[in-house]
Amino acid sequence: MAEVFTTEEHPLPAVLLHWAHLVSFLTLAVTGLVIYYAPGLWSIEVFRNFHFVMMFVFIYTTIIRIYWAFFGKGSADTGQTKLIPDYKHFALDKASWREFVPWVKYYTFMSKYKPTTSKYGTMQIMTYGYAFPLLILCMALTGFSLWEPTQPYLGWFINLFSSLDTLRVVHLLGCWAMLAVFFIHFYLVLFEEPGQAATMLFRFVPSRHRGADKSAGSVAGAAKD
Repeated sequence: MAEVFTTEEHPLPAVLLHWAHLVSFLTLAVTGLVIYYAPGLWSIEVFRNFHFVMMFVFIYTTIIRIYWAFFGKGSADTGQTKLIPDYKHFALDKASWREFVPWVKYYTFMSKYKPTTSKYGTMQIMTYGYAFPLLILCMALTGFSLWEPTQPYLGWFINLFSSLDTLRVVHLLGCWAMLAVFFIHFYLVLFEEPGQAATMLFRFVPSRHRGADKSAGSVAGAAKD
């Protein structure tokens, strides 16, 4: 029997912020790599300006997403409709740590046993709730340290590195690390259940994942039979 999903797992504010995050992140990654590897490109200033705009979009949506996680209406566990504070889904408790090794074995095809979890598995929590926010902080500090208007305010951070060239390399490595985390995130979602991606991105619940009392899972919300 297919796992049941609900639109309450991914409320509209979370979906909209997810899309804003996704678009701004991919734009930042592409423009950043072009700026680093092709600085002599005739249109490099266009890429640079676009990079700065997306930088603020990404940072603002990150702040709003964190605020919503603590003070928004919340989201539901997998297959449930009752909303609970969103930040609670990202808590690493004793049960999460006990399930860490089983989850590693499951995702690496070493075991067919799928640990019991509410919404996110241990590796998902570590990726979405901890690794990605820390990398965002690293990228923000190194990025603003490389941006002339904000350099005077980050002298203490710049002094931790031997030169701005070193800082650029650290920023580049952070970019590749975030891309790695992004692809891990993509892998975990598709490996776990492709149908969940439709719910997460479009608030659409595929028919085989609807509960007995649900007839649809559209962007506007499911209508009962």
